Amino acid sequence: MGLITYISTSIDSTMIGYVEEVFNDIATPMRILLNSMAVLALMFLALNHILQFKTVSMAVYFSWFLRFILIYSVGTFWVNFEGIYNIFVELPSDYSTLLIKSSLSNIKTISTDILDPARITDSPTAMDEFTHALTWISSKYLTDVSIWDIGGSIKNVFLGALILIIACVFTAIAAVVLAFAKIGFAVAMCLAPLAIVFLMMEQTKQYFDSWLRFLVGFVVLPILVTALMSIILYVAGEILASSGASAENKDRFFAFIFIMAAALILLSQLPTMASTLASSSVSVVGASVASARSMMRNSSRLHSLGQRARDGVGVANSARKAGASPSGIAMSAISGFRQSAGLRQARRDDRLADRIKGTGGEKKAPRRHHEGNSAARTPASTDTPEQQNLNRP
Repeated sequence: MGLITYISTSIDSTMIGYVEEVFNDIATPMRILLNSMAVLALMFLALNHILQFKTVSMAVYFSWFLRFILIYSVGTFWVNFEGIYNIFVELPSDYSTLLIKSSLSNIKTISTDILDPARITDSPTAMDEFTHALTWISSKYLTDVSIWDIGGSIKNVFLGALILIIACVFTAIAAVVLAFAKIGFAVAMCLAPLAIVFLMMEQTKQYFDSWLRFLVGFVVLPILVTALMSIILYVAGEILASSGASAENKDRFFAFIFIMAAALILLSQLPTMASTLASSSVSVVGASVASARSMMRNSSRLHSLGQRARDGVGVANSARKAGASPSGIAMSAISGFRQSAGLRQARRDDRLADRIKGTGGEKKAPRRHHEGNSAARTPASTDTPEQQNLNRP
């Protein structure tokens, strides 16, 4: 087992127990907080239902209740949250395994002593195998010295030391990036109970979005590392197979060494790429949700506008039948359009007041005044269908 594989395995076996313990410790005060919030919310809902500060439908009550149940059950009980944790852990791992297997199916190698595909199963083992290849090449340079060729010996020692430094730096950066991804993921998961509670109110949802971007960045990072390793594995195998490099022709290894140097630079940039990708993906999802909400609000406004337009057309038609002039018809339509929403709201307020008082008396429809050349009032018993439509609640 190589150094990178050992570090990755040790972190994986340790973090699951740590995350579960921290989650359970945080969940206890979170349950107390949610219970207190639920009691206060019920008090305010009951007060609003009695005094009717704001009209709230049963659908809204049900959505609030469902949101509370989901947040309470998932955010405070590890047995329910464990499934989400496993998704974030296993999905990147399975995808990374598929990437490595697709590269291994077509890889070529010049010698198993340099690069052996049989020892590669995931991204940590691929990194260890690259380190092994670099150290093998370095050892061939460092051992190729002779007292009879001082200049060639100095060159070989210098190149061998340089390749060994590249191997050490590659190993260090690879281990740091993998440890950064796994430990950062554990830190994000420890904040999960608090982040889920932020979903309770619209004013705090933005903090949940920030936490989600933070989490997705650490989830995406191992996938990017594996994608880079699979590409380098395929390209390096092709270069080694076609170069004809060997212990006698060491100079032909330089193409492989340059590829590994490029991989070293890209590997150091992957955390920034993962953060950018995670921020973009979560922002797109948030924009889609906001667009859907905006469309729902616009459709509701369009429905209300349609009702007002229908009432205005009905009043204009009544004025036309009464013999009003074109200007009178237009004024009647504008008046009906403007009064429609206010009259509907007034009738709703009257019905609500009757329910609160408990009178149960007969509700009287408000009188309607139609402008035009014909100023006579039409009795309620002879209202036209258009006027009856305007008087409808």
